[in-house]
Amino acid sequence: MRRLLLPLVVLCVAACDGPKEESASDALPQRVILFGPNLTQTAVRLGHTDRIVAITDYCRWTASGPEPPRVGGMVDPDLEGIAAANPDLLVLQGRNDVLRSFARAQGIGVADVKMDEGVDSVLRGIVRIDSLLAGPESTRGVALADSLEAELDALRRTMPDEAPTILLVITRDPDTVRNLMTAGEGTFMDDLLRRVGARGWSATRGRGYFDVSLEELVANPPDVVLEIESAGASDDPARWRAPWVDLLGDGVHVVRLTDPDALVPGPGIVGTARELAQLLRATVPDGDPR
Repeated sequence: MRRLLLPLVVLCVAACDGPKEESASDALPQRVILFGPNLTQTAVRLGHTDRIVAITDYCRWTASGPEPPRVGGMVDPDLEGIAAANPDLLVLQGRNDVLRSFARAQGIGVADVKMDEGVDSVLRGIVRIDSLLAGPESTRGVALADSLEAELDALRRTMPDEAPTILLVITRDPDTVRNLMTAGEGTFMDDLLRRVGARGWSATRGRGYFDVSLEELVANPPDVVLEIESAGASDDPARWRAPWVDLLGDGVHVVRLTDPDALVPGPGIVGTARELAQLLRATVPDGDPR
């Protein structure tokens, strides 16, 4: 399970150092493949579902229509499947020499959109995707980005002043607190925690996605342990809380984030933020809203 999650949060980051744009046609694309769950969900949310001719293996199809064929991912693209889908534009999230060379040989346009560095990068990416698919005169991307930012701002004003320290657990071994991965400074999840009034335990201890030292965790415990539901632990609350009690004692506060798109830096961030806020309200003393 730990490795299955990596395409959503780590492989994207590893692939993101590269050309910002290689080629793109002046004509609006009619057949598009967006290489990332966040990119695909953004295009669907903006109303461009009819342009999507294939999706990655890691996408969760959220549109009402039939699911398009799947064509691998950034790391393991199905080039035959891509060719069969006959796209005129590939939207990538960073370096991928295989896909870029393939697109060049096939005469397919390539554009880059990076949305995983923080909430602002998500909002910019929404505007960028709308501009790519609907033209620079389209206002749908700006309207969606503005509405999401307004919702996040309004949500934060409902939160108490006291900010708990949150350890975000992205993955760990089943039934034990080992091989624990978290999100630190420079990640959209750490930024989202701040947006709802929390402080990321990992923010002062590292950048990007990294493994947590159990010694450091015991020496400096967080106020709340926040697990992504798919982090690899048992679905039985007694079982997934038990390893934390063994490590940090009976007083440890452990909650689970159930949003299936919690690790997807796309337009679903407000839904994730709402659940975060609800969980955090139950863990902090009563206080005046911001």
